[in-house]
Amino acid sequence: MKGKKIVIAFLLISLVLSIGTPLLVEAQETLHSITIVKYMIPQGDTLPEKPMNQEPTDTTNSEAGRTLQRMAGVGFRVVRMMEQESEVVPMTGEDAFYIEVTTNAQGIAVVGDLPAGIYQVIELEHPQIPAPEPPFIVSLPMEDHDGEVITDIFVYPKSGFVPEEDPYQYPPDEQGPPGEQGPPGNQGPSGGQGESGRLPQTFGELGFMGMLLLLGAVLVPGGIGVYLMKRKGIQTIRIK
Repeated sequence: MKGKKIVIAFLLISLVLSIGTPLLVEAQETLHSITIVKYMIPQGDTLPEKPMNQEPTDTTNSEAGRTLQRMAGVGFRVVRMMEQESEVVPMTGEDAFYIEVTTNAQGIAVVGDLPAGIYQVIELEHPQIPAPEPPFIVSLPMEDHDGEVITDIFVYPKSGFVPEEDPYQYPPDEQGPPGEQGPPGNQGPSGGQGESGRLPQTFGELGFMGMLLLLGAVLVPGGIGVYLMKRKGIQTIRIK
């Protein structure tokens, strides 16, 4: 009888362990992630809407048809939030935390290992982004239009981008960085035949007049000297 009890206890323990192991694995798989993809969107343009389960593609165009490049070095803060009196506020207590990330060379920043909940994504200030994206809320997990649960989402901030300022101060009749072609007749300081970069003429009108003046300065005194010498020679013959 005692042996039967031991066998039954062993079977019960095995049953509990077999049920508990999948539950543990399922609990470990409930962590989520937010992937932030930042593009260089020119001022006045925007990015088309993208589903939150859509991974970034190799080529992305703006609403105006421009091919957009991704932007490195943009910082973001992800803050865990909670609902309080019909409002969403930052989490308090032991479960409160925030994570700051920066986009890599591919313009991507990933915040992983997030428990289910509400999160606020905040774009930090950047010298080439005059107006950062307003903070927005993300719920993890979330469902798409087809009712499919999304645990790893992708977000695409749409803040405008401006290039770095060119340190060269261009005169009013010049445009573009040095060496780049501007409007007809105008060019940067290291360009070729712009109006402000024209080389001095050597055989133009001024050069031709200069040559005439030079010839005149040589020939006229020479002619006078020859004339005087001839007169002197004639006078000497007469005296003899």
